[in-house]
Amino acid sequence: MDKISLHKKKTITLKRTSTQRSDSSGSESSSPSDKRLRNTEHKENEGEVQEDFEEVIEVSPALELEITDKMSEKLDEILLKLYKLDSIETTLSNLCSKTAIVEGDISKLKADARGTDTKLQQMDEGLKWLDKEVNDMKLKMKFLEAVKEDLHTKQLYAEAYSRRENLKFFGLAEKETKGDSEVSEAINTRDLLFEFLKHGLGFEEPEKKFELQRVHRLGKPASGKTRPIIARFLRYQDREMVLRASFHLRDPEIKVLEYYPQEIIERRRKKMSKLKEAKRNGMKVSFSKAEPDKLYIDGKFVPV
Repeated sequence: MDKISLHKKKTITLKRTSTQRSDSSGSESSSPSDKRLRNTEHKENEGEVQEDFEEVIEVSPALELEITDKMSEKLDEILLKLYKLDSIETTLSNLCSKTAIVEGDISKLKADARGTDTKLQQMDEGLKWLDKEVNDMKLKMKFLEAVKEDLHTKQLYAEAYSRRENLKFFGLAEKETKGDSEVSEAINTRDLLFEFLKHGLGFEEPEKKFELQRVHRLGKPASGKTRPIIARFLRYQDREMVLRASFHLRDPEIKVLEYYPQEIIERRRKKMSKLKEAKRNGMKVSFSKAEPDKLYIDGKFVPV
């Protein structure tokens, strides 16, 4: 049903009722009874004016409908804003919850970070301790390497000393032996060596002069290759005599050398350039007998 039909059409008519009012500035000689009478009349007149207004104020249905519609629109706007406020409140509540969760996670991460820092500090201290241990081990290893090298060198010197009566002969041709007997080879080698001492180095009756403990070829026979001869003299003085005599050999294919371990030979070989240069300059050169890898020039030790 239309809202207009629910209300009777009314018109707004304002009616004012005029009343006379006594001038307050009247005669000062008015009696108290007159004043009470005037106040009573004034109140009655005000009541009449109020009643007149209540009777004459009327609202038309159209205006009332318009006012109602506007109030409905305002209420809808207010409700919409309240709904938005509810949504904002819900969003803020969710944000607060998520913020609390994030803050909790951050606190946990901070605690984990502190624990990690502690572990890293412990690891750093452990690494420092390990570095110290490694450095100590390196020092010990260097010391042990030096001790090992010293022991190895002493072992080489001991081996060289055990060979001090030996000489190594190169370039002496091998003679054919009957059969493969080692005994016959040794006999032929011994005879060949005495022959070289007599005719090559000029010793008279070397068989009587030098007594050899052992004579043998070094290595296995090979076609087209002459193996060196190792001879062990009974007396060191005889060995030195033969070695000094070999310095005057004319045949470059034949050599007589001291029989040292291969490592001693390599060490001596590194110093041969200095030895030859010192000889050209007329200086006195020699290798130590006890330490055969050490070169001395004019009595002074020469490092590599």
